[in-house]
Amino acid sequence: MKVNIEIQLKNQYNMKKRTLYYWSKLFESQMKAGDPYDKLQKTVTINILDFEYLLSNSRYHNTYILKEKETNEVLTDLQEIHFIELPKLDEEQFKGKEINIVEKDALLPWLLFLKNPESEVVKVIEERIKELQEAAEALEVLSHDEKAREVYESRQKAIHDQISNIKGAAKEAREEGIREGIEKIVKSMLINGIGVEEIVKMTSLNKREIEKIKKEI
Repeated sequence: MKVNIEIQLKNQYNMKKRTLYYWSKLFESQMKAGDPYDKLQKTVTINILDFEYLLSNSRYHNTYILKEKETNEVLTDLQEIHFIELPKLDEEQFKGKEINIVEKDALLPWLLFLKNPESEVVKVIEERIKELQEAAEALEVLSHDEKAREVYESRQKAIHDQISNIKGAAKEAREEGIREGIEKIVKSMLINGIGVEEIVKMTSLNKREIEKIKKEI
């Protein structure tokens, strides 16, 4: 089985197409010239989101597969796409049910930990799951490690600054011309050390177009 896991903190309004693209790339990457199709393994994409994205229901975990539209017959088990929306997960409803969580659901304890590692529910669960306790201890060490915290905060600041720069440049782009504006954004991102693959994810340009702009710098 091939699994791709992504954690998204902000809604960039491209999750569905982004998800299909990365799922397809991971699925396709299993094949080399001359390989038979039966080499292809089940490929799963898991999106962990810190925002509500699927507004059609209140479930925190939704799974999508390929099915026939009328009969709901499953075409294949080789594809799964999961959306996990942490804001829809209310830890209060699990108070007093920690033992049941540990025994019946291997995923839920980790999702509760990701959402709020300091919650009372998580503290109780930690006593029963060694790996979760180790993760909590590692987080505690990190929070008291000044150098590690500085690196983390510096990275977060860089991300926020870059997002602000992109939004500002995007506004300017609308005024000066979409194509010219996008190229200015890409040049700025390249100068600031952002990789081509990351720029592809954040813009409408493909890799070849970005490489061409890179040569002009």
